Amino acid sequence: MEKGVLRAMRIPPALSRWIVPGVLAASFLAVAPACRVIVRSPVVEVDVEPPPVKVEVKPSAPGPNYVWVSGHWERRGHDWVWRSGHWERQRAGQRWVPGHWEKRGHRWVWEPGHWQRVRR
Repeated sequence: MEKGVLRAMRIPPALSRWIVPGVLAASFLAVAPACRVIVRSPVVEVDVEPPPVKVEVKPSAPGPNYVWVSGHWERRGHDWVWRSGHWERQRAGQRWVPGHWEKRGHRWVWEPGHWQRVRR
């Protein structure tokens, strides 16, 4: 190539079939909104509102001293995944406090369920 002269590069048609979709896909990814997930043990914060809670049909308890722990949405990467409810054995002198998503400013924070001592 001569000094100071630019030549147009000709792209073979077979290759252009792959380049154009690749460039379009890359440009979409560059402008797609990203969801930021912050995990500070045991705190989980996300930028997007979780889906509505699913209505679950509770199966029969495995015994008389069990407590139902409701299902909830978990954020995995860019997806919301439902974690089904389950039965847990009742703990003496404690009650189950259900977990929930709470809006704080522009973020959503997961407050995990936990056992709480019952005051007498």
